[in-house]
Amino acid sequence: MILPIQSISSIWLRPSLHFSMAILSACTAIAQPAKSGIIAHRGGYALFPENTCAAFRTCEGLADRIEFDVRVSADGELVVIHDETVDRTTDGSGAVGDLTLAQLKTLDAGVKFSRAFAGERIPTLAEALRALPPGVPALVDVKTGSAKAVVDALRSANALSNAVIACGGLDLLQDIRRLDPDVELAFAGNGELGPDNIAVAKRMGVTALAWNKAAVTPALLDLARSAGMRVFVFSPTPSEVPFFLGLGVDGIYADDPMAAQQAARRHAPSPEQTVRSQPAARFQPSAPAKLIRDLVAYWKLDDGLSDPSSANAEEATGRSLGRLVGFASAPGWVSGADALAGGALRLDGREDYVRLPPNEFLDIGANAVSLSL
Repeated sequence: MILPIQSISSIWLRPSLHFSMAILSACTAIAQPAKSGIIAHRGGYALFPENTCAAFRTCEGLADRIEFDVRVSADGELVVIHDETVDRTTDGSGAVGDLTLAQLKTLDAGVKFSRAFAGERIPTLAEALRALPPGVPALVDVKTGSAKAVVDALRSANALSNAVIACGGLDLLQDIRRLDPDVELAFAGNGELGPDNIAVAKRMGVTALAWNKAAVTPALLDLARSAGMRVFVFSPTPSEVPFFLGLGVDGIYADDPMAAQQAARRHAPSPEQTVRSQPAARFQPSAPAKLIRDLVAYWKLDDGLSDPSSANAEEATGRSLGRLVGFASAPGWVSGADALAGGALRLDGREDYVRLPPNEFLDIGANAVSLSL
């Protein structure tokens, strides 16, 4: 078969009633999962180096929203990193607030996770926002920084209207509310909350809670609902995801968003439940995120980013290795602005293709599949 396209950014395989090739579409005969949003915690740091652009780009299709943390460098730049120091996640040492942006940019934020991510840098807030997959909004947890700087950065990136800004300090959230009356604000923390706590948070402009799983109970959900607040829970294990979906939370911080999506599929609601419980429109999964549902396999076609001479196309979970065939010289790997997300593969439309070997992993027990390119 000859594919009438010049490049493929990824391959998705799922059970279906027919065979199709499309962009941002899927045809499937299996029930859809619960509508609670899956939030890639620090970019899904069980799968990728946390709070890096590589993680954010690779989250396409795995999450409805991407969470990351913001701090201020010594020279006042907003950078994306969780800890007060750079010691745990980079090859450097010292407090983030004591290092300039130039100094922070010399540190490797990927190599401690895997050599495959060596050379990954600490991103600025602006860089992180540009790295988000199309249609996947941000949840920005402000550790340090001014309300104005954060709002200005989000507004400049045209990312404010669909963002959630979280913080453990109500004063900063109130300052943000004064700057923008519409942005969603989440009070982040842990421990028990009573009616008075909820009332104070609401007066200061809070519209959601981002709360530790240990304290997310039916009682807390009732209090939040009565105040018109949504509830996001962090960070359940995949085995705990069905429990919190059953409680009716609005979002789940997932260290492993792929496993969380799989758990969500197992918790698919009945049609009656779907009609009764409609999620807030601003948290609807993006089109790429919808593709993850009922997913059997996913080849990202970004293998050439780390090795331009690579002739492999590895499935995201590492269970099925494809091989590039027919390329007359170097493989047609694509990156940067020419790729939809992270990497892509350019085909000549005649002889180039990716051979996917038959194996037990791909034996899905269906008469046909849907292939999305």
